[in-house]
Amino acid sequence: MLPWSTAAETFYRAADIGDRRVVADFGSGSGHTTVEFARRVGTGGHVHALDSSAEFIGCTRQRALSC
Repeated sequence: MLPWSTAAETFYRAADIGDRRVVADFGSGSGHTTVEFARRVGTGGHVHALDSSAEFIGCTRQRALSC
């Protein structure tokens, strides 16, 4: 649920999230990481945001639309 950071970069580097990938963000929370994944996969990729909270999914949707 926190903004992207250097620690996050280190953690996700091994996943090689890049252009035209399909990514699932489980426990996406309010969407900070989801939006960063979307930026990295570009228009040719797709990110699935999954969370048990409908409120968080709504936050993620709004965050994504404002980018």
